Amino acid sequence: MDETTNTETEAPTAEKMVPLKALQAERESLKAIRSELEAMKAEKAESARRAAEEAGEHKRLYEELAPKFEATTKQLQALQEKETARMERVKARNMSRIESLPEEFRSLIPDGLSIDDTTAQIERLEVLATNADTRARGSRSSNGGSQPDPDAIPEAIRKHVEAEANRHNRDPKAWYKSHRNRLNRKFKHLMN
Repeated sequence: MDETTNTETEAPTAEKMVPLKALQAERESLKAIRSELEAMKAEKAESARRAAEEAGEHKRLYEELAPKFEATTKQLQALQEKETARMERVKARNMSRIESLPEEFRSLIPDGLSIDDTTAQIERLEVLATNADTRARGSRSSNGGSQPDPDAIPEAIRKHVEAEANRHNRDPKAWYKSHRNRLNRKFKHLMN
């Protein structure tokens, strides 16, 4: 045999040979990389699906809540308009009540009070004006004197006044004195 045939049947040289274990390790590494890549792709697709779902949820919630919001906004606007009209009426009534007070009492209403506080102040001043007027008439009366005590609690409402005064931790006579006009209007039917 000649030498040329001998070299053809010889095993391949070490340079061209790759050990089987290295090849298997390389295949395993490639499989691991592919599976990581697939997992990353799946995670990315899942997060994109969740984001789309959330966007759809937001849209659904918006569509569901928008009519309720609009209705509530309309209600609020209606209530604000109603309250503004009420405040204007109360303000106008307060102005006429202030004008009906004696001049010396008008200056006892401080500037800058809210409308409700102004109303409360006017009520107190009306009581004072009524008491002052009653006292002035009593001193001029010709019957010799004995006027009924304006601060005396009428028997018809005594229990109510005492209960309210106790509830507010106040003296019943003082509580009645500060709420007399309102009580007289409220219980007018009992006092006649």
